[in-house]
Amino acid sequence: MTLNISTLMILMKCCSEIINEFGSKKWGIASSKHNKEGFIPLHGGYRNLITYQKSEIIYDGTIYFIKRFFTKYDRIIDQMVQAARSGKQNIAEASMASATSKETEIKLTNVARASLEELK
Repeated sequence: MTLNISTLMILMKCCSEIINEFGSKKWGIASSKHNKEGFIPLHGGYRNLITYQKSEIIYDGTIYFIKRFFTKYDRIIDQMVQAARSGKQNIAEASMASATSKETEIKLTNVARASLEELK
């Protein structure tokens, strides 16, 4: 099996960037909106989150990488796809839960972080 080093390096760089952003202030919504309509904070809109957008890139890159460099029956394929999918989905679920439970939002964010960490 031959690896294209540049493809591997790009995927690894994307993974590292999104994991670093979970701990930074860039976690918020890309376009700033303020809730002036009530006391329940804005929720949803996860597609505008920088981390969600990067997690979609990581998911797509993982699928491409797997199809290119692994055989059909390798066990690692399922693990990598599941980790990438879980990271993406938990970011979306955390965004939706943010209106009612900050505790749930933090837990789901940590699950997403751990899932994406598996791809390192």
